[in-house]
Amino acid sequence: MSLTPEVWTRAEALLAADGVDFLAMVEIAGIDKTRAFRHGDMRRCQLGAQHLGGFDFTGAKFDGAVLSRTVFTDAILDNADLSKAVGIREAILDGARWNEHTIWPEDFSPCPPWADAAGCDRYGKWARFDVEGADGTVIRQKLRWIPAGAFVMGSPDGEEGRFANEGPQQPIVFRDGFWMFDTPCTQALWAAVIHADDTGAERDARAGDGESPRRQAPGLGTSLSQRVRRFLRRFNPLARNRGFPSQARVDISMDDLDGPLEPELGTRARRDDAKPSFFEGPDRPVEQVSFHDVARFMRVLNKLKPGLNLSLPSEAQWEYACRVGTTGATWAGPGVLDGKANAAVLDRIAWWDGNSGRATHPVGQKEANPWGLYDMLGNVWEWCADAWHDSHEGARPDGAPRAGGSAAHRVLRGGSWFHDARYVRSASRHGIAPSVRDDGIGFRCARVQ
Repeated sequence: MSLTPEVWTRAEALLAADGVDFLAMVEIAGIDKTRAFRHGDMRRCQLGAQHLGGFDFTGAKFDGAVLSRTVFTDAILDNADLSKAVGIREAILDGARWNEHTIWPEDFSPCPPWADAAGCDRYGKWARFDVEGADGTVIRQKLRWIPAGAFVMGSPDGEEGRFANEGPQQPIVFRDGFWMFDTPCTQALWAAVIHADDTGAERDARAGDGESPRRQAPGLGTSLSQRVRRFLRRFNPLARNRGFPSQARVDISMDDLDGPLEPELGTRARRDDAKPSFFEGPDRPVEQVSFHDVARFMRVLNKLKPGLNLSLPSEAQWEYACRVGTTGATWAGPGVLDGKANAAVLDRIAWWDGNSGRATHPVGQKEANPWGLYDMLGNVWEWCADAWHDSHEGARPDGAPRAGGSAAHRVLRGGSWFHDARYVRSASRHGIAPSVRDDGIGFRCARVQ
């Protein structure tokens, strides 16, 4: 039976009768609980201590509804608005179904089906998943909820230190929120996921991803030739963005160097995919991972945790999450100039050339932004899903990743431990080949509905 005005009038009359509760009213009135309450108005309904299993409340509004000790087992709450419901607790939702468009009270966050824990704190909603490492250690990764909203991507013409590729500014609207790692992916999480991929199938699949990722010998930096190669690898791609002329490029013959040379290709030790980083430490961000490596990581992790459905953020999502409504050079305020001058604002929020000691650092040591995200600026550049474009012209207004672009390069955001203040800004961006592995490049994942 449909919930017509006549039926609802009858139901209300029954509800007003002594001793007739909501569930009895539905049964007496013969209302179809799987259809009648979709997008329904449940305001001020007394639903406490009732078993509402099997009800479909898709899109329903529960303003002022009393839900104390209600049982929602097998009920559907997709897109429902429970932001003003009274008495809602996680226990009453056991066995219920909802989605990321379901609206909850500000002080409540149910555990998503793909998470091992969830909650709310001063930064907002969070969820966490756990992965067991090769040694049995449980590695935990927290995600933060980034609410829907709008912002202007890119930097204004007058921002000091600005690169031309940060414009023109583009308005972006996110109609849905999304989840994002609260830190860059750590070496501990990377190792746990890659160790789980013990069949080697994902490694074989990378052969068809295009250009083979650059591999480096273990112990990079222990010989003169290896140190020089590392310098060239970082200098030449970045020279263009530092104002050098396009022909600026350094090439050094390895035959001119004294000291031990790298072994010939084919004789060098095999790279340990689970431990790719130059700066080692379980809580440090993983680095020296290519865009293709990251794609493999996400494929494996999504298989380990059904429903997790991780991806890389678009660069619009990344900048929106970094800015948290701010419009200056950093989310913490202005004061970043070209070079190292007046960059004190960075010292409390980022690891950069002025304070890093020329190395990465464990994640989460600097201040988080107001949405609870650490290391959005500095420490390591972060891969984004977009193909590289030389400007924001043509950016999608919904913030989705852009395809096409220049030579299939991918976008990096955030700057790194190696860079001066000009690069460690909310709008700073760089494009690089997806095969590149570098000790200044890492990533963080997002979960987009």
